[in-house]
Order: sequence, then C-alpha cells, then structure tokens
Amino acid sequence: MVEITNNLTEIRIKIDEIDTKIINLIDERAKLVHRVGEIKCNTSEQIYIPKRENEIFERLSKESDIPYSVVKSIFTEIISGCRRLERLLNVGILNDKNSLLALKKILGEWVNFVEFNSLDNLFTETQNFDYLLLKDSVKLQNYLKNSDSNIVNRTEIQGELFYLIGKGVAHDKKNIKD
Repeated sequence: MVEITNNLTEIRIKIDEIDTKIINLIDERAKLVHRVGEIKCNTSEQIYIPKRENEIFERLSKESDIPYSVVKSIFTEIISGCRRLERLLNVGILNDKNSLLALKKILGEWVNFVEFNSLDNLFTETQNFDYLLLKDSVKLQNYLKNSDSNIVNRTEIQGELFYLIGKGVAHDKKNIKD
C-alpha cells in the first residue's frame, strides 16, 4: 500500500515509480502475448477471443475497487496494444462516427479499419477483412443468414446496436458486457 502524504512532490515521485512498474509489467505481458501469438499461428486459433477478454475484465474488476467499465476501458487498450504485436486486425466499417466509436470500444485503438459509404460496397469486400462492424439492420440479418459469418461481439453506442461479424465462434450473449 502506498502511503499518501500532503507533499505534492513526494506524491509525484511515487506516481512516477508506479508508472515505471506498470510499463515494465506491460512489457512483460507483451512478451507473453507475443508467444501466445506464435502458438496461435501454428494452431490457426483466432487472435481475437472476446470470451477470454471478458474473463479478464471480470476478474480484474473483482480484484480491485475500480468499476468494471473503467477496468474494461483501460484493459481494452492494453490488450489492443498487445494484440497488435500478434497482428493488426483488419475491420470493415461504415463511414459514420458511431461505427468508429463502437469499433474502438470493442477492439481498442490498435486496429486497421476501412470505411465504406454503403453496406452493399462493404459486403462485396468481406474477404479482405478479419471482421466487419455493422449496425443492426435487415441487410445485416440477411447477410448472416446467407454467409458462414457469425456475431462475435456487440456493443451499443447512443442507442444503436453494433455487431462485430467474423468467421470465429459465435458469441455467447451472456458473456458479453458493454
């Protein structure tokens, strides 16, 4: 436990020491993630596994006084940066603000995305992406019925549902929290 004083300089020194420990632990985590990536590459396992990430968020939020939503936000970015060391995911999205916000909420900052102006254009390019991020719509439902793609994750932004679509295992809705 860190002793809290009223001396601003001492507090900042302690924060700097903690930040150094955090970055060293993230570096250690990144090296382990890199090894996981090598193993996944040899076994053709999916890089992005939402269930595993949700387990991490749940466990960490139970082990701290930090609310789940804050833990998820912080660790989404840590995981995103570490995942980037495995491979940058390619995602097709529609060209609108909420789609980009939903993408970042699900996968974090480290993702390669291509924006499309229409669903029809996006659907013709699906083979070029690991995932598609789409709003709930009749066209989406028809696409899912006629393809071998599944919903692998979901989120809500300003009342709109967004689905991450891919070839991976379909998500279990009870294991996904926004």
